[in-house]
Amino acid sequence: MLLASLPPGVTIPVHHDTGYWVSRSHRIHVPIIVPDGGSRILFCVGGDGGGGGEDPNAVRINLDEGRVFEMNNQQKHSVSNCSKDYRVHLILDYVDEGFDFVAQQTTHVPLVRGETLVQTRRTIDREVSERAEWSGAEWSGVERSGAGH
Repeated sequence: MLLASLPPGVTIPVHHDTGYWVSRSHRIHVPIIVPDGGSRILFCVGGDGGGGGEDPNAVRINLDEGRVFEMNNQQKHSVSNCSKDYRVHLILDYVDEGFDFVAQQTTHVPLVRGETLVQTRRTIDREVSERAEWSGAEWSGVERSGAGH
């Protein structure tokens, strides 16, 4: 589960998600905060993923607040927040019943209270606040950083 905030004026360019998890999971979006009724948020999927009419095969997703939709993130997609306010989505990934996702992973990293994961297009990084509950044994090789890192 991820609460994703897209700042005003920001575009996530055309891309498709990769990695072992992508072909085995379903991605559900729940728009929580959609400025301007979604009229200034361009969320496009399919074709080359571009919006704004340059690709007739790209589909613009209707982003009504609270409207739940599943997205195939193996397809090309992009999003632009052309509004003056943040766009916030709740994103949930799940796998089909019977698939043992944990057994398929090479590593499992438990989080502790106060730890934050920061995901970019290429990495998932761990940040530990000064108030995190941790012990040296749990954190061997993990660099502590403040929230501003």
